[in-house]
Amino acid sequence: MVRIFVCKSVIPNKVKNLFPFLLLFLTTIVNAAEPQTLIIKENDAVDYYSLGQKSILLEDENHELSFEDVNKGLIEEKGIQLTEEISNLDLTTSAYWVKFSIKNESSETKRFHLEVARPVTNKADLYIVRKNDEMKIIKHGDGLPFDNREIRHRKIIFPIVLKPNEENTCYLNLASDGEVITLPIKLWNTDALEERDYAEQFTFGIYFGILLFVIIIYFFFFIALRDKSFKYYVLYVASLLLMQFSIDGLAFQYFWPFSPWIGNHAVLIFSCLTILFVLKYAQAFMKIKDNLPVYNKIFNVFILLSAICVALSFTSGTLYSFVFPAANVLGFLSTIFILATIFACSRKQIHISGFFTAAFVALIIGAILFILGNFNLVENNIFSEHGLKFGSAFEVIFLSLTMANKYREIQQEKEDAQAESIYRLEEINKMKEDQNIELERQVKERTAEVVHQKEELEEKNKEIMDSINYAKGIQDAILPPDEFIEEYLPDSFVLFKPKDVVSGDFYWIEKAPLNPPIGEKPNDKNGTNEPEYFSSDPAMYEKLKERAESFRNQPTEAERIAWELLKGNQTEFHVRRQHIIGQFIVDFVNIKTKTVIEIDGDIHDYQKEEDEQRTKWLKEKGFEVIRFKNEEVIGNPDGFIQKVKENLEKKNKKVLPNGEDIGGAVVFFAVADCTGHGVPGAFVSMVGANGLHRCLKEHRLTEPAKILDKLTELVEETFRQRKDGMDIALCALEMKNGKGKLDYAGANNSLYFIRNGELHETKPDKQPIGAYDHRQSFTNHTTELQKDDTIYVFSDGYPDQFGGPKGKKFKYRKLRELLLSIQDKTMNEQKEILDHTIEDWMGDEHEQIDDICIIGVRI
Repeated sequence: MVRIFVCKSVIPNKVKNLFPFLLLFLTTIVNAAEPQTLIIKENDAVDYYSLGQKSILLEDENHELSFEDVNKGLIEEKGIQLTEEISNLDLTTSAYWVKFSIKNESSETKRFHLEVARPVTNKADLYIVRKNDEMKIIKHGDGLPFDNREIRHRKIIFPIVLKPNEENTCYLNLASDGEVITLPIKLWNTDALEERDYAEQFTFGIYFGILLFVIIIYFFFFIALRDKSFKYYVLYVASLLLMQFSIDGLAFQYFWPFSPWIGNHAVLIFSCLTILFVLKYAQAFMKIKDNLPVYNKIFNVFILLSAICVALSFTSGTLYSFVFPAANVLGFLSTIFILATIFACSRKQIHISGFFTAAFVALIIGAILFILGNFNLVENNIFSEHGLKFGSAFEVIFLSLTMANKYREIQQEKEDAQAESIYRLEEINKMKEDQNIELERQVKERTAEVVHQKEELEEKNKEIMDSINYAKGIQDAILPPDEFIEEYLPDSFVLFKPKDVVSGDFYWIEKAPLNPPIGEKPNDKNGTNEPEYFSSDPAMYEKLKERAESFRNQPTEAERIAWELLKGNQTEFHVRRQHIIGQFIVDFVNIKTKTVIEIDGDIHDYQKEEDEQRTKWLKEKGFEVIRFKNEEVIGNPDGFIQKVKENLEKKNKKVLPNGEDIGGAVVFFAVADCTGHGVPGAFVSMVGANGLHRCLKEHRLTEPAKILDKLTELVEETFRQRKDGMDIALCALEMKNGKGKLDYAGANNSLYFIRNGELHETKPDKQPIGAYDHRQSFTNHTTELQKDDTIYVFSDGYPDQFGGPKGKKFKYRKLRELLLSIQDKTMNEQKEILDHTIEDWMGDEHEQIDDICIIGVRI
């Protein structure tokens, strides 16, 4: 019986009504199927020619067609034109005929190697017909002894020789006893085939070397411990090794080259044994019989079915061909059930190693790809063809780590038992020495009392430090986050160096509309009081902070290279690494353009859904995510940094072109020095920061002098008769119609701005914020700004710091000279210079005496 089959595809709903017409059209052209001739040119420089889409295929379901039938034109009449480079014919017992033609149009004889089908295909006979009707037959497949092959290779390879201007018509007859048949019809250049073989042998060496190493190591573990889980693990890995060795044709080449029967049956036998032993291993490792009796019964059913499949894999004919799909389904269901059992153990608070779970997740991913490829439900490629190999390699690695942990646990149990025995022996000896025991008891009591007092002191000290650290977290939450600063003052820096854990200095940055409408508070989006930036709430930030710091200290090779390029200012944009945004830690981010840069390793191939959800969330928050593979960064760092730079420049043009307004708003920034430092100063700083926010949001003030007047009232009202308060320099930066204006008011803290290499100082009012006997209204100073003007506000901590060779103060004069000397530097470089200068000034002999805070802004 001959039947025509159509490749599987999904037909869109809109064209379903056209299907009868398409079918009618196909029936009119099916008799016209004709292979396209592969032309070999004079100077072709390719590794191989693909004949997959130049061939026609005819299925012979009952193996009743002969070469004479096919050669008379039956294949052209009934066959179909192949449309894929590598076709997958499913699990099948049919025979197939493939026809293709090759013509050598060069002036010299060409020698090639023709690769077809999988190594485990039972029959692969090639009929070569030349123009003079001369015919050559080459028989192949694992249905013949290995030594009968004309080319002794693990794959199905035929020699092809073409004389000048010679054309050969080839007929390929394939047959299988139930396995998958694929058609990678490739005409290889001899040297290219050898290079491909060397690469594959290297990969196989690593893969099979890992499996063999695991078998040897854990066999000795089993001999030493006599634990069943180790025995079944060794048997499982051994079966897996032999199954993969058979699939790749290596077992037939090296183990049983004279036994076609074993060559035909080995894949199925070892596949079923692999399923059997992985079930036994999981059952023993998780102690299912004791922990989950109901699940144990289901395990026994799966084990029985796999044992039946092992027995049936020694048969032949229809029963044997049935085992192939059954084994695929059984293997998939077994892996799913093992995962379900792991989750059931977790629900019952039974500890299962995370490596054990990861192993079966990796296996099921690989198995799904492999099985879907077998059933032709996904495209045939390296992942579907070798999916089981990839999955099993990761599985064996994870399971080996699991068994190593189990070995340590067993050893620990022995050590604990030994320690318990020693303890009991010591107790018996102590009973014989009552007097010594009593004396020892008294000594222990006294020692315990001392230890208790010491522990109480340590606990109190810990509570104090915990409170201070918690206060630091609160203070950090009040300070403007980096992304806020970069958004509203993109060309700026903040140098903030508290003397203690918490600081009496603080900096404050806020944005408000020029003329806020009645009923809408400054910096309020649609009445929701939602800030105009996005990072993370304090609780989530504290939760993720240590993890982000760990990522910064231990980057991958690709992340290290990327950071060296990004921090080297090659993009002219400030980029942060391992930055917390919401509940995520992103690899790199430029806050100004809201651009996230992710460097993906191989693990991301297995967490695509998580990555998509993460990307979607970031996009909803206004961030653009660009991704790079590890190989792109390591292999082409110049291309990586160029692509990042182009993206940032493109986004920057959309953020704030040169000379544009800043959203019709005023950006306020201030540096304040509160009375005291440490915890007292931190309390005052919270009052000051809150007062500034109230001045903008409640009292809707936008002039710095009026803000300081109102802030004075709020501070005096808060502290009543106490003389606590602060010194402060407050600025309001306004960009409108391409022009800049700066309003400033100060309480004992000056403003420096540098223009054209000259430093100008705007003096403050000589009065603090807080109780003061000779109180006057603050003075507002307005300065029209020009391009490249640089503005500095600061507390007295930097100029008052003692250090240097004579232990004197740094002083304001030296600070002014330093600021003038670094005007050719970027703002980030200025920050580093200021930081290094004061650290060098203090050296090892002088401690920091006060909090330090400086804000620098370039127009």
